[in-house]
Amino acid sequence: MSLKHYKPKTAGGAPGGPCTTAPDGELQATCPALEEFLRETELSPGKGRKTGTILLFTEGGSWKACLADRELGLVAFVAGASFRDVLGSAEGLLEGSDGDWRPTRQPPRR
Repeated sequence: MSLKHYKPKTAGGAPGGPCTTAPDGELQATCPALEEFLRETELSPGKGRKTGTILLFTEGGSWKACLADRELGLVAFVAGASFRDVLGSAEGLLEGSDGDWRPTRQPPRR
C-alpha cells in the first residue's frame, strides 16, 4: 500500500518558534479536557504553562496514547479498541484526579 494522504516532509522541516493554534470546535465538544491540556498556555491569568502533548500509536491491535505533562514532567498511558476509544480514555484520565502519572525519564526543561 502506498501513501495517499500523508506527504512526507523534506529535510529541514518547518521553522522553529512558538506555535499557536485555533481552538478545535469538534475536539472541544467531545474532549474538552484533552483540548485544554493540549492548547492552554496559562495556569491562571498571567501565569504561563507549558502545553501538554499526546503521542498516538497502534500496537497489538489496540490504539494507545502517551500523554506528557511537560509542565510537571509526568507521563501517562491509555489504550482503547478504536481511535475514539483512546481519545475517550485520555479524556477520562485528564478529567480524573487519580491517573497513573509517572515521572518522565528526563527532567522537564525550564
